[in-house]
Amino acid sequence: MQMNISEKDKKLLVYLAIFCLIIIPFWFVMRPAMAKGNEIKSELETALAQRVQMETEIVKYQSNLATLEENRKLYDQEISEINVVMPNNRIDSMITDMVTNCGLEIIRLSISNNANMQNETPYDYSKMALEAEADDSSSEETEPVLYITGVNITVRGAEDSIYRLMDAISARMPAIRATSYSTSVDAESGAVTLNASIDVYMAESSLAVETEEASEETTASDETENS
Repeated sequence: MQMNISEKDKKLLVYLAIFCLIIIPFWFVMRPAMAKGNEIKSELETALAQRVQMETEIVKYQSNLATLEENRKLYDQEISEINVVMPNNRIDSMITDMVTNCGLEIIRLSISNNANMQNETPYDYSKMALEAEADDSSSEETEPVLYITGVNITVRGAEDSIYRLMDAISARMPAIRATSYSTSVDAESGAVTLNASIDVYMAESSLAVETEEASEETTASDETENS
């Protein structure tokens, strides 16, 4: 059977073939490729935004490290005249050495329990007290870092030795401060007895705080692993 195709039909078939050659590759090849390209472009834009954010956070972190180091230096400078936090036996040894170096005899020495030691404000009008008041007036909350342990002593010796001890305590301010004292003189021997209440001021160094924080983090990590 012979088919006669007119010139018009031939043109339509040619157009149809050209259309199929264009549409089929576009639909099954180009279209998925364009969609994948848009997806990759979106992921790239997200990754670039995350990179910018991470770089910003890194800059902030480095700035915070520098600020932290500066604050630690200022903190260590502020507490340079204060005793480091000590257990009672070291406080006992320190006060005993002060008394014996002045040629006095210790009759009684008692120290408040460090378990009851409080975070406190320094005595009125001291540099640290004034700075603490300034911090209280600001909007930011600050944690107190000064510890006070009370010591009550009764010592006996020559009058000039008593004066030397009081001078030694005054020379150690603000690390040590006599809050009250009274003296009595033995009529027969002339020996002077001194009863005094002393506050020992202590603060943790930034190195000690950092070590304690690292220890707490290690303990928490160990507990997490054990759980």
